[in-house]
Amino acid sequence: MKGKKDDTPHDPLGHPEDVLSAEVPPGVDRRTFLMRSAVIGATGVITGIPISAQERKARATAAPPPLSPDLDVVKKRKVRC
Repeated sequence: MKGKKDDTPHDPLGHPEDVLSAEVPPGVDRRTFLMRSAVIGATGVITGIPISAQERKARATAAPPPLSPDLDVVKKRKVRC
């Protein structure tokens, strides 16, 4: 029967629960963590270099690199009081 769990084909992309239930490290914004993790994973796929889950987590939680003061986005940055 088609309604049984055993009859469903294997999903090559995995289950959404695996992604949505990922623990976000404390002190890290969930959206930033998920976006950085996705970009790191996509980079691994594009370059053909596998990236382990531990390395992906470490890179996604690392501090962003400093921006050059010559960049227009830095010059226009609002000063927080």
